Amino acid sequence: GKIVCTIDDDGIGREASRKLKLIPKPHKSKGIELVREKISIIEEIYKAKIEIKIIDKAVMGTTIIIEIEDKL
Repeated sequence: GKIVCTIDDDGIGREASRKLKLIPKPHKSKGIELVREKISIIEEIYKAKIEIKIIDKAVMGTTIIIEIEDKL
């Protein structure tokens, strides 16, 4: 068994976001870092394999595909 979750974001995209980050901001985002830590914990506890694919769209936006495969 495998669960596949697709998230389709129609925002400005990662490249445009990177350019905006050149402007100094008061705090540093830790979202991706925290998600990766949680995935590591889930993989360890539930013996599941979790894969994340990040696809930058040609014009704007990003598609994220999360695949969770049960190893039990």
